[in-house]
Amino acid sequence: MLKRLFLGVLLASGAALLLSAAVHADPPADPIHAAHGTPSAARLAYRFRPGESYHYTITGFFTGHIPPFSQPNSPPINLRAQLDYVATVQKSDAKGAQVAFVVHAADIDLLEKDPGPSGKVDPNSVVPLSLPLSEVQKVFNVTAMLRPDGSVASVTSDSSSPLHINLGFDPRKLFLLIMPVVFPDRPLTVNDAWTFDDGVLGHNPGKTTYQGRLLAIQPAGRDLSFRIGQNAQALVDTGIDKAGNPTDKPAETVGTLKGKVEVTGQLTFVAPANGRTASDASDLRAGRVSAGQMALNVLLKRTRTAPPDPNNPVDIDNGDIDVKARLSVQADTNSHHATTAASGAHKEPAASPADSGK
Repeated sequence: MLKRLFLGVLLASGAALLLSAAVHADPPADPIHAAHGTPSAARLAYRFRPGESYHYTITGFFTGHIPPFSQPNSPPINLRAQLDYVATVQKSDAKGAQVAFVVHAADIDLLEKDPGPSGKVDPNSVVPLSLPLSEVQKVFNVTAMLRPDGSVASVTSDSSSPLHINLGFDPRKLFLLIMPVVFPDRPLTVNDAWTFDDGVLGHNPGKTTYQGRLLAIQPAGRDLSFRIGQNAQALVDTGIDKAGNPTDKPAETVGTLKGKVEVTGQLTFVAPANGRTASDASDLRAGRVSAGQMALNVLLKRTRTAPPDPNNPVDIDNGDIDVKARLSVQADTNSHHATTAASGAHKEPAASPADSGK
């Protein structure tokens, strides 16, 4: 039971974490790129070609009070998680691209203390959580229908695993760390900002907001690198059932969850330097996210409004949920890389990522 509860916490926390990302240094320009020049504006879109696969490694550090593992006056919990994700484009048509997101390996550990910004962990302070890879896959593996601008048409999952804690967002959308920004249908110049209405924090007009900003356009070898900043905020005010999941059914409501979730970060979007089509005057650049980093801040208050259930010892109780996290994502361009399942699971070969923009 503890492992399943912990996985629920990771899923809910990771979903928001996965929203944004800071940039690794871009490689210097080369003569091939110099011949094309750096555009002053570009219209951006995600590239979905059937048969292509992209491999990403996501590493996150979480710290905070997250019931039922800690109480308001107890020490915070510290967690390290690393997931190897492979996204494979199955098909594409006028409605969008069907993409399968699969976790090929996962390592999840409890830490005695937060390692800090350096991310250096004392091996003697690690307490591995022996979560079977299959349990992680049940919740994180999804198939999504995606539009070129990054908006999500639909998400399907085979998971029936309940969440045991709700942080105000949908954990099935964890994959959006790989494509966290919805692009506008117009060319962008440096310092241009835009808003969009859906993402990892969900679609909730008036309570959930997203903003992107183009920070820089730089040469990156044969490609162009677009550095993008992002922030998002969700105001949470929902009823919850005895498992801690959101509900709008009065008969199932035993409490409320209220507060705020905030995410800030940057990402690097890479597209071919010669990616403009001859008939497209707006300079369309289709590519993908190559790297990023983000920060998450969750502050929620859980209040029980119904009498305690003596027959359900894991029923929810009052308490604050405060989580701070740092997460990085990196595209793997090594076609010979093989992922290793956590906790003694067998090795599985990861799909080879397509070369972005070449």
